Amino acid sequence: IDRSGFDKIATYPVRLVAELSSVLAVRLARRRHKVDVIGKPRAATAELAALISKQVLPLKPALVIWQIGRSDARRGNPPYRFADQLDTGIKMLRQQGIDTIVLDLQYHPQFEALFRTDEYRKHLRWVAAKRDLPLFRRFEMIEHWQTEGRVDLDSGTAETENASYDFIQDCVSYQLTRMIVSGVRQSP
Repeated sequence: IDRSGFDKIATYPVRLVAELSSVLAVRLARRRHKVDVIGKPRAATAELAALISKQVLPLKPALVIWQIGRSDARRGNPPYRFADQLDTGIKMLRQQGIDTIVLDLQYHPQFEALFRTDEYRKHLRWVAAKRDLPLFRRFEMIEHWQTEGRVDLDSGTAETENASYDFIQDCVSYQLTRMIVSGVRQSP
């Protein structure tokens, strides 16, 4: 696991690696598998697409989970350009026969107040549909939890917000693992 650049707390990628590795060890007991994290925090889509050719393709993975961040919105990258850059990265993966799951942006009320992500999410859904890729809609999950009062990302208290982030990261890791495992064939 390449944890460089990730926060000291157990972030979603680290939690996903632990959850997925644990489940796959049982599910694929007789088959070799390895779960890695390759990333660049706060990277825009074009930067992540470049990582695919340099760091992901040489590993010859069976599956890539591409987590889309909010950097494109924060940096003002136009949604149409974001979609083209995402499509370029996905095309590289598909040409190598690599299955891909795309995670949409995270929801945060303060971020949405400053940088609306609606157009980015529309373009992301369009690219995923065009390429016939599974799309994990974490934005809607987190927004629902916030609206229902299950999480509070705007409380102003570190304890409440950290508990909310822990809940979100655990749930996303769990649900994504279930999504992946449901598509994996059992060992013969």
